[in-house]
Amino acid sequence: MENLTENEKNRILVLVKTEIETLSNVVIEKKQTDNPKNYFNFEDSEINKDGDGVVPNKSSCHFAGEIATCLFYNRVFADDFKHPFFLKDNRVQKVINDFLKSTADTSNFDPREQIGRGITKA
Repeated sequence: MENLTENEKNRILVLVKTEIETLSNVVIEKKQTDNPKNYFNFEDSEINKDGDGVVPNKSSCHFAGEIATCLFYNRVFADDFKHPFFLKDNRVQKVINDFLKSTADTSNFDPREQIGRGITKA
């Protein structure tokens, strides 16, 4: 991030799906034998509701202090798309479309104005 200018940072918009159980802090244990050298212990790993089913928010929102990041929350009575299908969400499509068509950068672009409820800035 330190190599980007402020102007470049203002042309990046990160969209994040949240409120879906996501595995995080995966425990990796070393085996005593050589095969395999390491294995994943999913039973002792943390599961939280702050993610998109694949990527936890603490990873996707890592640069939220430097780059505009918006969280998309679940909707009542609507499909809530997990990580691989996030782009099928019509709210996401509208935000991407509007941002790419506009000349505004993220300092002047607020997706909440187009979509309303269900989106917050991280």
